[in-house]
Amino acid sequence: MSTTQLPGYAQAIDSVLHEVGLIEPGRVPLEEAAGTVLAEPIKADRDMPAFNRAAMDGYALRSSEYETDRPFQVHAELPAGGRLAAPPPPGSCITIATGAAVPDPLDCVIEHEMSDRRSPVRFTPDHVDPGRNIHPTGADARAGAILVPAGSRLDAVAMGLAATVGMVRPLVRTASVALVSTGDELVPPSRSTLEHGQIRNGNGVMLKQLMRGFGARVVHETTAPDDLDSTIEAIGAALEQADLVVTIGGISAGDRDHVAPAVQRLGGHWALRGASIQPGKPIAAVTIDSRIRVLCLPGNPVSVLATAHLFAWPVLLKASGTPSDLPWRTGRLADSIGPSRRERFRPAVLGTSGRIRVPAWAGSGDMAHAAMSNGLVQLPASTTLGQDASVRFLPYAGSTIDPESP
Repeated sequence: MSTTQLPGYAQAIDSVLHEVGLIEPGRVPLEEAAGTVLAEPIKADRDMPAFNRAAMDGYALRSSEYETDRPFQVHAELPAGGRLAAPPPPGSCITIATGAAVPDPLDCVIEHEMSDRRSPVRFTPDHVDPGRNIHPTGADARAGAILVPAGSRLDAVAMGLAATVGMVRPLVRTASVALVSTGDELVPPSRSTLEHGQIRNGNGVMLKQLMRGFGARVVHETTAPDDLDSTIEAIGAALEQADLVVTIGGISAGDRDHVAPAVQRLGGHWALRGASIQPGKPIAAVTIDSRIRVLCLPGNPVSVLATAHLFAWPVLLKASGTPSDLPWRTGRLADSIGPSRRERFRPAVLGTSGRIRVPAWAGSGDMAHAAMSNGLVQLPASTTLGQDASVRFLPYAGSTIDPESP
């Protein structure tokens, strides 16, 4: 298929997302749930706080008994988590720690700084109202209230709330991913000595980290040599272990590119076979049993970086039950850019000023130029874009904007 017959990015991703199914939820230990999507809400299991809580270190007493400079006998000391055997007698107070439950009938806490800290103790405020320095029962939430709705991604705050209400095995959706690298030339990154033509598998390491940034779990990794039977075996085994298989390389039209016939032998059908984009033209997506099960990324590293963000990220978002919209933003080019036959998604640097700088590159195999980039700039085809032209920019998952950038 020629470039002019291939879909542009918008049409290509629409055709892929149309075939994405929602993955089944499952319960996972809370400590393994970071980045997953809640399939049930987090609810308060009791009032929050569950008791009248001291908001400061100080003295708890009956506000009705308070008079300026009146001495109060210190009856007891109450730490957080402690409990009194009986209420303090009238005319007395207790020292109390922040977070401790204020016992009835005490209804206020005077901070240490407003006392002489003796026993008996005297206080300096002109008056004391009921509820002073007390965080009242149910002020944050009542039992049964939804604290975090279903469909939310579990971040550190949500995980803390889940732990607070005793949700130690939340019901979540998180896509499991298997990575299948292809190529006789690939060797492990730990290999110190390389034969002529060999390369270390940096794509696999990069893609694994990207998948985590997309909220997925990588459950399987393998490398298939350049022969059809091995490729079929590798992809078939990956399909048994993961919701989504992501292949790297072997999807072009060369004699040693076996991913396409392999997925067809495994019962796959094309939801997408190529897109008019640069880098990443060979990108493909495969349905099995009427839903996307395999994403086939090109093998060049910048192509992997770009297509993972442009295709794998929205697929994983939709599969987990969250909106598939990517966090595109706009900026202005720092320099003019010439035309191209294809829509381009180039690694670029967006600074806090909104200016976008596109580093020079030597093609989709040149990963070194992308090292300082923080996202992809979208450049339309067949158009010269002048300096200050407004363009779209997709930050890398988890990236930050460099304040020193132009």
